[in-house]
Amino acid sequence: MTSTFDKDDSYNLVGKRSIGSSNIFYEKELSNRNEQDKDNGIHSQGQFYILNSNTIYKVVDHRTHSVYYIDEKLGQMCYGTLTDSCIRPSKSIIDIIPRKLTYFNNPIFPKAEPKVQLEYSDDLRHKTTKIIGPCYNLNEILKLLENGGYLLNKSKAPDAFNSIVSAMKEKKGFVEYIEDVTTSGYYLVKDSIIKKDITQRKNIAKEDAEKCCMLLDKLAEEGWVNKNIFPTILKWSIISPFSFVIKQLDKNNFLPWLMLYGKSKSGKSTLGEISSKIWRLKDSDKGFSSIDTPARLGQTLSQTTYPVLINEVGVLSTNNNSGKYNSIIEMMKSSITGITARSKFVSFSTYTDLPALCSLILTSNYRIIEDSGFLRRFIIIHFPDVEEKSVEQQENFNKLDFDVLGVLGDFISQNISIEILKEDWKASSVEILKEFYKFAGREEQDEPKWIEYFKEQKNIEEEVNEKKHFALRAFLIEEAIQSYSQNSRAFTSETDTNINRDIMSALNFCLKNKLLPFLHEKNNEIIITIDIMNKINIPGITAFKDIASVIGFEYTSARIGGDENNKPMKVLKGSRENLCKFLIPQL
Repeated sequence: MTSTFDKDDSYNLVGKRSIGSSNIFYEKELSNRNEQDKDNGIHSQGQFYILNSNTIYKVVDHRTHSVYYIDEKLGQMCYGTLTDSCIRPSKSIIDIIPRKLTYFNNPIFPKAEPKVQLEYSDDLRHKTTKIIGPCYNLNEILKLLENGGYLLNKSKAPDAFNSIVSAMKEKKGFVEYIEDVTTSGYYLVKDSIIKKDITQRKNIAKEDAEKCCMLLDKLAEEGWVNKNIFPTILKWSIISPFSFVIKQLDKNNFLPWLMLYGKSKSGKSTLGEISSKIWRLKDSDKGFSSIDTPARLGQTLSQTTYPVLINEVGVLSTNNNSGKYNSIIEMMKSSITGITARSKFVSFSTYTDLPALCSLILTSNYRIIEDSGFLRRFIIIHFPDVEEKSVEQQENFNKLDFDVLGVLGDFISQNISIEILKEDWKASSVEILKEFYKFAGREEQDEPKWIEYFKEQKNIEEEVNEKKHFALRAFLIEEAIQSYSQNSRAFTSETDTNINRDIMSALNFCLKNKLLPFLHEKNNEIIITIDIMNKINIPGITAFKDIASVIGFEYTSARIGGDENNKPMKVLKGSRENLCKFLIPQL
């Protein structure tokens, strides 16, 4: 560790001292020093330069000559006093010896603060080293050390740790700067796909590839009643580890996530596990608690580009506890199409971006979200009652050797390219499957037909509009009949024979007696006021104006009440005839 001295004053330490059972050798050469310097044993503007020693220390108070230093024999970061011949120990601070710091500059996010990794020893023999990180900053490392019980003096630990890190940066060989990603998976860096800590193997035997093809055929033919289900999940799984690369290549392109919902015991989670087996993943399935806050969702999305299975997400329903999880839903939407999941503070003044690396497979017993913007970003597959597996079928599934599917992932990893990922992902996955079957020794005429199958998605906009239409119709009918029933005599037997007349009777009664505060009649026109928004909770209807397009009314301004001094307000206005057509459609 070098030190800076005044131009005319330079000297080196000399002597021999003992701390515990350790000996540290010093050499001292005085030149142009006065007697006061000799007595003090330290220069007021600099630090000692230690020769022939690996001791790391940092002077933190030149008046008292206080230092933080590493004691190799004790295996600790310590606090002490520096004299002209030794460091006089005072306190043990942290019960480790740092060996190396590595700073990782992310080539994908070059403006982000580099992550830092600590390599350290915590035993006196120093035979093994451990690693903490990569972390977003030194404070995170210190917190992990505290959680591990290594802090012996919590009040001085932050100063000691930062001081020792500063001293390590001044000595050669203790700090390294690397340009690299720190999370596993596949990335686009400098127009090339790089692989980081991947789980795929390099050697592929044709015999194993044939076994894999046989299992794929069995799953496609016997696994599910709907023959489109398995091929769709398989094709998605083939491309899913490269979803981040797809977004890097084209900001307008993305791989949808999967939403599997329906009957329990229908094989939804099994399909997620099959996706994991293709990529030789372990413990890749999680529960909803791993994504139930923006922080947890961001953490899950930023750890790997491999797909992650999230089971039982039914709590993300339309009402989701009065909008409790709206932030999660919006974060999912942006993470599917963008490369950033969220931002977080890594210090009091510094933000960093958490990348949206992986794709999620969500499973639920029922469809969770009706928002069209959400649904457009998903491949949605329903599992009806007919897909429920018997106990015998479940046992047969458990007997299958899903590990052999890893050969497919190995093959994909070796043959993936930027050109393939620029194409439509469904077409690319079909070509990859065909090439895999050829590699396994299958002739072209022997390729199974199921490779071309795919579960086509419904027109999301049409489906959402239909649901809005019938939900609003049911709401208005229910409000009218309920108010009519509470304020009039029971229906007579004659009116009971015609439900259409019942609806219109109830509506006329409510309009005449002004029982519905949001529904009015003026000059033979029906007017709906904005207070209707206090009562409805219909997916897709988020603004008062949305109702106009559903009913066929006009969004305009009108005065409510007989007083001409009343200010005009925004209302929905339409004819009684249009309202009747909406409430009583002609089938």
